Amino acid sequence: MRSILILAIFVLVFASCHSDVPGLPSSDKIKFCKYEDKNGKSQCESTYVISEADCKKLKENGKAELFSDKDCKVPYKEDEE
Repeated sequence: MRSILILAIFVLVFASCHSDVPGLPSSDKIKFCKYEDKNGKSQCESTYVISEADCKKLKENGKAELFSDKDCKVPYKEDEE
């Protein structure tokens, strides 16, 4: 009985430490979206804050642009992937 309890504790600890979250991309793969917020102020956020899909939707309407750097100064080129 004691060995089953120890085994159960081991399994619970292992399961709680195991993560199915994929690794984060390297910093050179992160994209940034420059857009205007509700107040008309320009924002530059990573695609972790505003999804790349949402940024592309805004881009189609001429309201956003993807960049390669966190200052939104270097335009992102589709062939960079």
